Formats: sequence, structure tokens, C-alpha cells
Amino acid sequence: MEDRLRVAHRLALATVLCTIGLLRAAADDNASFRTALESIRIDQLQGTVASLTHPRLEGREAGTPGGRAAAEYLRDQLAALGLPGAGPDKGYFQRFGADYENVLAMLSGRDPKRQGEVLLVGAHYDHVGYGHQGSRLGEAGVLHPGADDNASGTAGVLQLARAFRLLTPPPRRSILFAFWDAEEKGMLGSKHFAANPSLGPARVVLAVNLDMIGRIRENRVSVRGTRTSYGLRRLLSRHNDPPRLTLEFPWAMEANADHYPFFAEGIPVLMLHTDLHDDYHRPTDVAGALDASGMQRIVRMLFSAAVELADRPEVPAFREAARTETDEMRLALERQTVTLPPRLGVSWESRSTPGRGLVVSDVAAGSAAAKAGLRPGDRILRFNGREVRLDADLHAAVMIAPSRVAVLIEHPGEPKPSEVAVELQGTPFRVGVTWREDDAEPGSVVITHVADGSPAAKAGLKPGDRVDQVNGRAFSRELELFERLRTLPAPLRFQIERDGQLRSVDVPVEPAPLREAA
Repeated sequence: MEDRLRVAHRLALATVLCTIGLLRAAADDNASFRTALESIRIDQLQGTVASLTHPRLEGREAGTPGGRAAAEYLRDQLAALGLPGAGPDKGYFQRFGADYENVLAMLSGRDPKRQGEVLLVGAHYDHVGYGHQGSRLGEAGVLHPGADDNASGTAGVLQLARAFRLLTPPPRRSILFAFWDAEEKGMLGSKHFAANPSLGPARVVLAVNLDMIGRIRENRVSVRGTRTSYGLRRLLSRHNDPPRLTLEFPWAMEANADHYPFFAEGIPVLMLHTDLHDDYHRPTDVAGALDASGMQRIVRMLFSAAVELADRPEVPAFREAARTETDEMRLALERQTVTLPPRLGVSWESRSTPGRGLVVSDVAAGSAAAKAGLRPGDRILRFNGREVRLDADLHAAVMIAPSRVAVLIEHPGEPKPSEVAVELQGTPFRVGVTWREDDAEPGSVVITHVADGSPAAKAGLKPGDRVDQVNGRAFSRELELFERLRTLPAPLRFQIERDGQLRSVDVPVEPAPLREAA
């Protein structure tokens, strides 16, 4: 008996120690992540931009002494971080063309089964030098510093390298930090690497491109490529921490930046960009005009999302449909026109006196109202226990009501109102939204229509909002969502994503009807 007690005691103690160990490991991982995230600092970003825009680099035109000096600066920064080169023969440079050179470094993943899967994070470091025909919008022969284009993206990738280097342990997958040359001459550096990767048996599973991230306006950042795989939009939105950025998600993929050669090869991509401006390719694109705080927010969001991607058991595959999708198709998905089926079958006079119900102007033949005996001229005062004062009151009441309702009617010429039983057609529309699934974002739906006067409208839901949870519960299929909207108790708390920002919205619906569809 004593032996069994000793064994039980030891097992219990081992369980406690194991639990403590796991908790400590989780705390250590969280502390390591926080340290890495906070290493992405404004002064570090500004310092890199200042170095890359220094006059001695002469505008970093590819193939010039200034361009080579920029490459050497990046090599020295990567070496100081202890990151080994990832070019041919394990050097930092991948040389090609007319004296051009990509700068490459690798952080190896910790998982032997996953370290051959590479998450690539890149930016082009070249610019247009003193300006030449076809590359400049400013005066020829004048130094073009290229602070936003693309010292900003280059500084972001260098900060990501520093942050990933501080993670202990490193993520499962390997991270390739790539600085492309000759982008301004036709994306030559990224094209060369995509055609001649220096990774041996390893392969790129997702490529990220930072290009002109230094001029945030109205808090907006464009993110291209979220549809090249599955769930990328929601991934970035989850990591868009306060103060949140407003993210735009164009669908069309254009061959205009260094993510495109990888997209063309069937590799999922992301490209972050703060749009063109009046200083683009001009001598006035200077370091002092950048929003370093905005750069920091972009890079920190990307770092957090990249850590999750690099640590996931699986990385989502390339989505072929992205090759043919357009922004017109996006509008068609998010702004679907919906005509709701009539349930009552009446229209009313616009001159109805506010606060005294609505006067019926027409009753559709064969409708629920006709079968209940409603006639033009009747005044609807109360519907299913709700006072009717405005159009929206009746719209909402009819929409969410169960099939059998009582309607208080004032008939012309009769001294007192009377209550009429009405059997409504169709099914209750409890929330007041319609939606469509989007196969690029499994486990969510896009709201396509919000009915006037509905609980959803009162809660502020809008077409284009994406729902991925109701009352804290995720769903995997549309029918699962339908059932939850039908049966879950009020109020319904939606988690929605709007413009890349997650938020909770409480929808004040009626109690769930018994044996009624949603």
C-alpha cells in the first residue's frame, strides 16, 4: 500500500513539475516574443534610412559604386546580427547581370522537418541614383535619395531580421531576408532569384515584399496578395494591434513590384505598400518626410503575423484563382444586391402620420395580409406587440417575427381598433443580414446586405464586413453559422473584420424562436 502511495505521489509530483515547466516555457516564449517585437524601434528604422540615403551612396542606382556601397552596408548589418549568408557558396551576395547583386541572409528554423520550408521577407534597396531618362520624375543630374522608395522597406526588412534573431527558440521554419537589386530596372533582382534560388533543396513557401512603407496617409496601408493563399487577410487582421492600421486588400495582382516573380511561380505572396506620392522618383523623397512611427506599426504587425506563419504546423497552399481575380469581382462579392421575399405583403402611404401607425395603401393578392383581411386604408398600429411609428418599425417587426403574429388594426369607420391574426409567409430574418462565403477566407462570411431597420442595421453592421465568430464561437461551414444565428440566445455578439481591424458588435436580436428557421 505504501509503495502504491509513493508511486502515486511521484506521478502527481511529476505532473505538477511538468505543468510548471510548460508554463515557464510558455512565459519564456512570450517574453522572448515581446523582447523581439519591441526591438523594432523608430530610431533604428530612422538610422537605417539615414544611412541608405546618405549622399555617399549617390542614390543607390544598381550597378554603380553607390549601389555596391549600399549592398556592403546591408552585408555588414546582417553579419553583425550573426546571420549567415544565403547566396551561392553561403556568401551574402548573389551577383547577376551588369554588376548587380542581391543581398541574402538566412535564419535556420528549429524543426528539422520544417526548416526546408522558407518564409521569404524582402525589399529592393536600389533607387535611381541621379536620375536618368525613364526612371525619374525630377530633374536629371540631381541626387534622388529614395527614402520611401525603398529605403523604408529595406529598413523594415533589416528590423525584421534583428527581431527574428532575438526569438528564442527560433521558429519552426527558416526565414530568408532578401534585399533585391535592380528593381528600378525591371525587378531584375527578384526575377533572377526566383529563377535561380540559392536555397539548395529548401523552397520558398511564402514571399513578403515591403515597398514604400514610409508615407502612411489617413492611417491606410495597402496589402496585396492576401488571396494568393487561404486565410491571409484574417491572419494580418488578427495581428493588427492597437493603434490599429486601416488595411486595404486589393484583389488584382499586377507585375509592378518584387512580389510578382514569386506569384508567377505559384508561390503565395504579400506586398505591403503606403501608395505613391508627389515625391515619388524625385529628389524630394528625403528621410525627413517619412513617418517612422507608421513604419514601426507596419513592421511590428508583419513581424507578429510572420512569427505565426513560420511556426504553424502547415502553411496554406497557393490559390490558383488569384491569377484571374479582379477588383471588380471584389465589388461584386461585397456589394451583392438582395431583394428580400415579402412576408406580409403590404405597402403603405408615405404621408402616414408619425407616431400613429402606418396607413396601408396596397395589399398584394394572395399575400399573408390579404388572407388575414387587411385592406387599403387600414392603419397598422401594433405588430407582434411592437408599436409601429415609422417605416423602419414595421420593416424590422415583419422581418424578425415568427410565422404567427397578432396585428392591431384601425379600420376606417370603426370606433375601436381590432386585433387580427396573421400567418406570415417565409421564415424569420432574425438578424437582418445576408452573406456569401469567400473560399479565400475559410471560416468566415462576407456580409452582402443589411436590411433597413433590422437589428444588424441598428448595431452598425455594413456590407463588406466579414464575420468569423458569433458569441465567441468560430464556425467552419455556412450551415453552422446559419444554425447559430437561429438558436443562440440574445444578444448575438459578432466578431467582425472591417478594413483589417477586428471588433466585437452586439446585435440586439429578439429571443430565439422555437422551431423557426433563421
